[in-house]
Amino acid sequence: MAKGDGEPLPTRSRYAGNRTEEILAAAVAVFAENGYRATSMNDLARAAGLSKPGLYHYVASKEQLLVLLYQTQLEQHLVEERAVIESSTSATESLRRILAQRATYSCRQQRLQRIFTEEEAEVPAELMGVIRKQRREREDFLVNVVEDGVAAGEFQLTATPRIAVRAMVGAVNFCYKWFDPSGPKDAEQIGSEMADFLVSALAPPDRRTRKPRG
Repeated sequence: MAKGDGEPLPTRSRYAGNRTEEILAAAVAVFAENGYRATSMNDLARAAGLSKPGLYHYVASKEQLLVLLYQTQLEQHLVEERAVIESSTSATESLRRILAQRATYSCRQQRLQRIFTEEEAEVPAELMGVIRKQRREREDFLVNVVEDGVAAGEFQLTATPRIAVRAMVGAVNFCYKWFDPSGPKDAEQIGSEMADFLVSALAPPDRRTRKPRG
């Protein structure tokens, strides 16, 4: 199996372990291949091994299915990032581990990340409320981490904590665009290097690690 694509849908939400999880995994493949707009409920039902009426037993529309994809992944990420913050001993460690996780995920789940990034405009505004709330919660986690790091003297910023967080998150989320599964570095190595680079940019000058040239 390729390192960056075609991996199973990573869900540990309230939907995990049931038929809905299988439908979500099928939806990832179909949306990635056809694009959200060109995908029909017939396409989704066929990929999930269901009749169209059978699919409607689980979801009311493809819009709802796309939102369900967002929700399951954001739920999982929120749980994982809370655990990181609770188990870390410093703001630097928390920030580095979370950024590494996000970059690794973006590399491993290229198709899913592409759907989230490029198909979001297709989601009806009335269905996006819960997604925006979850995203804001994740962002607030990192803003609090950065603020704690500034207070502890671990970070020195030239922008507000929220702008710094948005810049870093944008960088790691975009890895799906350029990551090469057949390249010399795997998703974990990319995640680690991205996190090291981004966190080091926040360190006060006297704490930055300088590698010798050449």
